Amino acid sequence: MARKVTGLLLGSLVGFLIIGTIEATGHFFYPIPTNFNFEDENLLKSFIGNLPPLALVIVIIAHSLGTFFGSLIGNVLGKSIGQIGLLISSIFLIIVIINILIVPYHPIWFVIADIMFTFIGGWLAFKITLKNRR
Repeated sequence: MARKVTGLLLGSLVGFLIIGTIEATGHFFYPIPTNFNFEDENLLKSFIGNLPPLALVIVIIAHSLGTFFGSLIGNVLGKSIGQIGLLISSIFLIIVIINILIVPYHPIWFVIADIMFTFIGGWLAFKITLKNRR
């Protein structure tokens, strides 16, 4: 049981670190203006609407890679046949959906791709774990 909890915690931590690192890199290339007021809905909508597609693709890459590696590491450390990774993937997918609902100004292609690739990241980690267990 302790192994599974360790896998869950460390897998989640690694996933969040990967997401944070990639998103921070994206903010380096596409910085948020200083003193940006996130409470101003019109300003936020305008900012997201004017972002180049690559800025949003970086977010999708961050979420999918964070989910993939976090889930894979969770499975390995937890000596799981996939349950730990599926739990981590589910948590990350729920966070992505909540983020999309909280900030509803993203283009529809981003919403679909972000959910889809986050799911695929977790699914691939699961499939790799199953393949390596045989």
